[in-house]
Amino acid sequence: MGDSSTCSSLQGTAGVALAGLLGTVRAQGRPLSDFANQKIVVVGAGSAGLGVLKVAYQAAARMAGSEAKPQFFLLDKDV
Repeated sequence: MGDSSTCSSLQGTAGVALAGLLGTVRAQGRPLSDFANQKIVVVGAGSAGLGVLKVAYQAAARMAGSEAKPQFFLLDKDV
């Protein structure tokens, strides 16, 4: 598998995860801009987990600008 297909796969995973996170905010009846105030925990510090965290952080920063103080956490276990 080449690098470009791996990158596309990670971007797709992160995009689907972000859609789910934003859908959860909307299902709570909150405005999407409230996403920047959510606590988000990503379990697994592999490439997919890091990709999800990066995309979520970028989305929160775009929504809240310099006032963004997202509370994102990354958990992983030692093998």
